[in-house]
Amino acid sequence: MSSRVAACGLILSILFCATDTTPAEGWAAIVAATDRSDNPALLSLMAEIDLDGQEEICRALGRRQDPYVGDVLSALASDAARKGGFRAEYLLRVLLASILDEPQNRVEANEEALGALAQQMPAYEDAQIEGSLIQVLPMLKIENRAQLLMAAGSRIVARLRRSEGLLDPPHHAVALEFLGAVLRMPNSALADPCVDIIRNSRAKDLVERARAAIRALPRGG
Repeated sequence: MSSRVAACGLILSILFCATDTTPAEGWAAIVAATDRSDNPALLSLMAEIDLDGQEEICRALGRRQDPYVGDVLSALASDAARKGGFRAEYLLRVLLASILDEPQNRVEANEEALGALAQQMPAYEDAQIEGSLIQVLPMLKIENRAQLLMAAGSRIVARLRRSEGLLDPPHHAVALEFLGAVLRMPNSALADPCVDIIRNSRAKDLVERARAAIRALPRGG
């Protein structure tokens, strides 16, 4: 099917290059007709089109019947790690959000790639990527997921201290994701960052969510 992907991409590029419209529906239709064997061809296609088309392909990949996009996640993560890889980081954010719209079998199908991304969470400047990876942690089976969540909590507390208790909206959302993950992955070791959020935050919703998380944690080790 890869040759069909390339052919359809070429036809759509020709059809839309002379107009001001974005061929979003066209890209989504291409992706819907593919499976994991076409992922390399889709990556090649993305390298030849504009950001609007790349974004729509990433959104559509997260909704495709075949849930596997691990190689696409890894490729975007590799590009994002390079100097100036802001576009790839943005596309990674879009793909992660699309996966998490319907996470049931998609997280399991991409667990290896998602686990690798979670290990590199501090490397991403994009708060929405951090929030998505925190959201996915309770669904992963990786051994150190509690330690990764603890580290995320420590980063949130450090931000609260630097910002005098009020986070910017994207990092406020990350803090809420962290507390939601604590509720879904109760571990008594996570009490400390929750207590520190209560002590350092001036946002009522964060304080209330942190208190709820602490109440849900098991007592003892």
